[in-house]
Formats: sequence, structure tokens, C-alpha cells
Amino acid sequence: MNTAPFRLSLPLVRVILADLREQLAHHYLTQSSHLLTEIAFLLGYDNTNSFHRAFNQWTGRTPSGVREAAG
Repeated sequence: MNTAPFRLSLPLVRVILADLREQLAHHYLTQSSHLLTEIAFLLGYDNTNSFHRAFNQWTGRTPSGVREAAG
């Protein structure tokens, strides 16, 4: 029986964190009335620009564009 602790590599942790942030961002943008600055803070970003850049990398869209499309 292997008793070594379960370890994740740092690159894998970053991928998991980015995926979770993307899912939460989409939820907050489409299912809440939080301001973009609040969403950025909730997801652990220091500022809205960093969040905007990351969201655009994930989806090819802007956070405000996703919110507007959700109605």
C-alpha cells in the first residue's frame, strides 16, 4: 500500500485554479448583480484589469459582454 501523500504539481494546481475561476466568473456574471470589481476581488484578483485579461484569455470574450448576453 502506498502511504505517500497525494501531491499535485504546481502547473496542475494552476490549471485547476484557472478552471475554477473561469466557472465562478461565468456564474457571477450571469447569475448575480455583483460589480466587476467585486467579482475580480472574489476570484482573488488584485484589480479589475487582471480579471478582465484572464477572462478574455479563457473565453475570448469580455466580462461585460458575457453579462450583457445573459440579459
